[in-house]
Amino acid sequence: MEKTDAVMLLPRGNSIIIDKAGALGRPIVTVIHVRDDGQTTDDDDDLTNAVLNCTTDCLMLSTGSDEEAHPDTALQRISSLCKELENSIDYKDVHLKLKETLPKPVLPFERRATYASWNSEKMQAKAIIIIAKSAIKLVAKCRPSVPVLSVVRSSTYSERSSDVASRGLLSRGVIPLMGAGSKIEDMISFAVQFAKKEGICNAGDKVVALRILNGYPALLTLRAP
Repeated sequence: MEKTDAVMLLPRGNSIIIDKAGALGRPIVTVIHVRDDGQTTDDDDDLTNAVLNCTTDCLMLSTGSDEEAHPDTALQRISSLCKELENSIDYKDVHLKLKETLPKPVLPFERRATYASWNSEKMQAKAIIIIAKSAIKLVAKCRPSVPVLSVVRSSTYSERSSDVASRGLLSRGVIPLMGAGSKIEDMISFAVQFAKKEGICNAGDKVVALRILNGYPALLTLRAP
């Protein structure tokens, strides 16, 4: 499990694998099989539980070997179902369960990520902004109740920024952003402007930014201008 980038499961996945993947911050991809008529072969109750319990990061529609199948109907239905269910998630209960599975002791960076994720609602923050790519999975695995805006630098030393952004799409609640400058302040400002444009926050709302400051993780709380 430690060597994997993600875990792929059916809706009725193994709870032990789900707990271990969650503790390690590995995104969980749930496979939904689609028939030729656009209906799914899986029970909606299984998908409902996966969404309400926050035990899936993203969904993958599988049409099997039939290249003529059109999953549009299933995609629209599942998308509507997930959006409706997400409004009913009991994040307090989800976070209490996560506290039992997360490994201890918690490293400083992970402690900051956990605090931002579990206290964003208490802080009345509308979004969490991530500057350090190493924090994406740390924050996502804590299942925050607000969107996570991951700002990717225009270029990285080891890999293409587009690859970093694409991997962020696997993690629940993460919205990768590209096009910001290289300065930390510009990256945070870019994310705030995006959040305002997309209706995630309004002027005067609080947002939380997780960044590296002098080699240490720092949590900043600011208001959208």
